[in-house]
Amino acid sequence: MNINRILISQPAPTTEKNPFTDIATKHKVTFDFMPLINIQPVELKEYRAQRVDILAHQAIIFTSKNAIDYFFTLTTEDRITIPESMKYFCTTETIALYLQKYIVYRKRKIHFAQNSFQSLVELLAKNKDLKYIFPLNDSHKEEQIITLNNNGVTFSKLIVSHTVPADLSNVKLNDYQIVALYSPAEVKTLAGNFDLVNSDVKIATFGLLTAKEIFETAMTTVDIAAPSPKFPSIATALDKFLIANSKNVDVEEFALRTAPVIPQFSCTSKTRKPRPATAVAK
Repeated sequence: MNINRILISQPAPTTEKNPFTDIATKHKVTFDFMPLINIQPVELKEYRAQRVDILAHQAIIFTSKNAIDYFFTLTTEDRITIPESMKYFCTTETIALYLQKYIVYRKRKIHFAQNSFQSLVELLAKNKDLKYIFPLNDSHKEEQIITLNNNGVTFSKLIVSHTVPADLSNVKLNDYQIVALYSPAEVKTLAGNFDLVNSDVKIATFGLLTAKEIFETAMTTVDIAAPSPKFPSIATALDKFLIANSKNVDVEEFALRTAPVIPQFSCTSKTRKPRPATAVAK
């Protein structure tokens, strides 16, 4: 298969030095970067209609910078003053530090997990006496909600943003040999615009949920799956796939031909040792 053009469903890298530039030079391929979805904040009217009493909660869960932006914008518009006693639980230290944009950092109790939702749940489960707000996008991962419920975390969902499909009317899918997708919402957008079953384009996915969506929505299979022990990123997987393709060797090790099973995490499992969580304090 002659591969010369690849679509990446992400914004273009902001620096010249990035893995895709190296791959493009090495394999003489062109990368087109095009987000397939747009994120928009909900209107104040919709936010209020959810009837989540912010001040009846003692803590907030943040899994992205966008969620922080939209949450504080909405509460400001609603003229709600977040009390200094509010606690914040974040997936990563980077997200925790981003809170400085909106709050006086040293006056709050801010906690962050070890870069995964699983370690965040372990931290939340140690603080079950708190009632949390969980600001989310409408295309959030339902598995996260199930996991929180399974671990006895008391929380209120608050939708703060919508995922809107991008306009693909000017996109010609046949111009590409590979399309890389990073979220279930991107799969839905692509499948809603093109017949992937009868297309020759190879589908690359990042994450089990994205791969699962290919089977359920697009009704086809995944040709290049990441992350995995061999291919920790889309860039790594594409590099190795292009090498194998150029040598005309078997590329089945890159593929998923059956839908992946999404594991359910419970921090109460006797076989799993909790990871340490870190608190940021000044």
